[in-house]
Amino acid sequence: MLRLHRYRSIASAISFSFANQFVSSGTNFMLTIYLVRALSADEFGRFSVGFAAVLFFGGIGNALFLTQMVVNTPDKAQDDRLAYAARVMFSVVIFCGVLLLSFSIIIVFSDEFGLDWVAQKRAYLFACAIASAAYLINNFFIRHAYIVRLEKRAFVMNVGVAVVIASLLGVSFLAKIELDAVLGLWIYAVGQIIAVQIGAKQANLPLRGVRLKHLFSDLSGSWQGGRWALGGVIVTWLQSQAYLYVTVLFAGPAGAGQANAARLSIMPFMFGVPAINQILLPRLADMRVTKPKKMRQTILVYTMILITLAAVYMLLLWSSRDWVIPLVFDLKYPNLEPLIAMWFLTLFALLARTTASIMLQAQKEFRSIMIRNSVSAAVTIVAAASLCYLYGIQGALAGAVIGETLLAILLWRRLLRHGE
Repeated sequence: MLRLHRYRSIASAISFSFANQFVSSGTNFMLTIYLVRALSADEFGRFSVGFAAVLFFGGIGNALFLTQMVVNTPDKAQDDRLAYAARVMFSVVIFCGVLLLSFSIIIVFSDEFGLDWVAQKRAYLFACAIASAAYLINNFFIRHAYIVRLEKRAFVMNVGVAVVIASLLGVSFLAKIELDAVLGLWIYAVGQIIAVQIGAKQANLPLRGVRLKHLFSDLSGSWQGGRWALGGVIVTWLQSQAYLYVTVLFAGPAGAGQANAARLSIMPFMFGVPAINQILLPRLADMRVTKPKKMRQTILVYTMILITLAAVYMLLLWSSRDWVIPLVFDLKYPNLEPLIAMWFLTLFALLARTTASIMLQAQKEFRSIMIRNSVSAAVTIVAAASLCYLYGIQGALAGAVIGETLLAILLWRRLLRHGE
């Protein structure tokens, strides 16, 4: 009976997690689809760069606070876990406040600092900063919902984001408001802000009980793994977004827009992957303490399933590309097939390195991840820049394939040696 209850609990968590990811990733996907058709290639490229900056800041906060909260919670006493989450939330809010204050000072006094390029892009940079802070705080409440096994809370938040973004896009369409990159980022930011309000009300964390002594102690503990995770996030971003900033450098924002448009081909498949990862990481962290031998078997099976499903997805999409591409892109972006093919190759390597990374995070091997990521990031940047110079946008994506493949090999090599 106990085992049946456990299976039902896991099935419920998986169902809610997939629903969460479907709504969350589906919202981002539909927003991107809408903007790829509504914006010029140049403006879509600017939006893509801004959105990459939002994800970068979110990755930094995730490394320093959220992932550490996930892997450290099993080591906390049961009656201290809610208070621990409150202290992490407090740290995240302070972190975001420092970001906004710093950006505000730089933006407002950009003329006095002689930063002409900042003065010209004040609205764009401020929209990026607000969206980044709101995204990270929202992500905190979503991660906490998974930790306490109340995935329904995350679902409510994600639905809130979807409703707000869809409503704002609908209003802009009916009012015939001309969208640009700045307005697109603000629409995303408002959706995240509403979700933060929903998440705070649902979690109802004991913030009044936060004490600086305990806060600093938690920060010190998080920094032990967080410093390596932070380095890993920075080099991961440098690697995963190399195609974007290299393309901007050699082909301008319009080229970046075309590369990111082709990336939409793999996004539907990626809907479910973060959903499983959200469930898997805290459970792998628990296995580290209770069932260490089962961890390796779980991650191997998970990887094989993902790779097989990815192959099926790619065959189906490639066989129907003649009508899918005109339907999605309205012929605004010509010659997307070679770029889509490169993204398919990237997807295989991305899935392989993601599963290995999840396992190593659960084992708190953040230093190992960062070191290997540094090597692959350097290779990716050099390869993407060289190949983009020679072959254009397709060359930049080829550099991404090389880098992701190398990282997958390095991480799995470490993972298999760790299990010996």
